[in-house]
Amino acid sequence: MLRPGPPVTVIAGDDLPGYSILEGPKLYKRDGWYWIFAPAGGVTNGWQSAFRSRSVRGPYEGRIVLAQGETPVNGPHQGAWVTSPEGEDWFLHFQERPPFGRVLHLQPLHWDEDGWPVIGDEGRPVLEHPVPVRARHHRPAHPGQNDSFRDTHLGPQWYWQANPALDWLTLAGDGIARLRAVPNDLGNLRAVPQILGRQLHGDPSDLTTSLRLDATDPGTRAGLVVLGENYAYVGLTHDADSTWVEARTYTPGQGESVRFSAPVPDPATPVQLRVSSTDEGLCTFRFRTTPDGDWTTALDGFRGLPALWTSAEVGLFVAAPPGTPGTGQALFGAVGAL
Repeated sequence: MLRPGPPVTVIAGDDLPGYSILEGPKLYKRDGWYWIFAPAGGVTNGWQSAFRSRSVRGPYEGRIVLAQGETPVNGPHQGAWVTSPEGEDWFLHFQERPPFGRVLHLQPLHWDEDGWPVIGDEGRPVLEHPVPVRARHHRPAHPGQNDSFRDTHLGPQWYWQANPALDWLTLAGDGIARLRAVPNDLGNLRAVPQILGRQLHGDPSDLTTSLRLDATDPGTRAGLVVLGENYAYVGLTHDADSTWVEARTYTPGQGESVRFSAPVPDPATPVQLRVSSTDEGLCTFRFRTTPDGDWTTALDGFRGLPALWTSAEVGLFVAAPPGTPGTGQALFGAVGAL
């Protein structure tokens, strides 16, 4: 029976010259060597190191095996060495790319004549490379960007901000996602759990949907939001007997600001909403009140921020003020990335 022994420090990052934040170690064994792959230097500007020893307890010798260099791939680390079924060695790592979060990269890996791993292009990330053998017969694709809501369950690209209640969403398979106006809106969507989101795309993209707000409680609002530490949205607000199209932004410590507001000519007709984003995370929010009308810009130049350790996201939401019955709903049409 194996019994745990006293803890032993085999590599002390603070004792290594120029090192900081040595974290996330992975332990391997290859050709009689024990290997520890560990990132250092922090997420934004860090690097990947490898250490080896003939004994699992050390002493270990180490070197940097992947760093940004002159490439645009900053902080390449926090990954793992993997071997494909065909015997190919690869290194998975991420890059911190606000507001898109931690973007995954796959680097080729081979071993030099002294038995050390060589990752990417002699220790620098490659931007293009043939894919693994097993993947060459599969066309690379992003996770699903469009959703017709013609099914009775959500696609894998969607997620909630918190564990959902069963009555938050109804999917009847008729092309409409019906979200219930939960009465919990205190004026900060960062605290609202019933936002149905998906990651903000890292390439330039347009995302469109339609929205009809079926609500009588004053203050009920719904829309298309880009949500991170800050947020912005374009959508509809019910106020007394009127429905308005609005764009708002939220800044931490400052709260929400109304950036655009105009009455909706016919609340019974769905309003089309669109958010366009660049590869730098700049977002433009537009709407139109007729299917073939001109798009009106409600908010331009919004720069999204990531949330803690995650990307900013695009989401659908509806919420009502506390104390209201919460009987309203938002009817969202198909979501499409154009």
